[in-house]
Amino acid sequence: MHVYYLQQWLDEQNLNLPRLYLVLKKLFGESSHSYDSYKSSFGYDFSLKLFKADQEFSYALSFSDPMALTVLRLHSSPKN
Repeated sequence: MHVYYLQQWLDEQNLNLPRLYLVLKKLFGESSHSYDSYKSSFGYDFSLKLFKADQEFSYALSFSDPMALTVLRLHSSPKN
């Protein structure tokens, strides 16, 4: 799912920052330490592996809230 569509889906679910944080905390525990605590209140990082046929695709997905905005970042891993 493209990040734009994931962001749009989150908006449609009425997951504002407090709700998003509560959902992530309930499912995955405390926030990671990889966020800027001066600008953000939480950050969660995930490693995704997707399989299609005999291929494997690796991604990094992060949720954070810099300056009170919900930000999703999706990065593909470099090819080995």
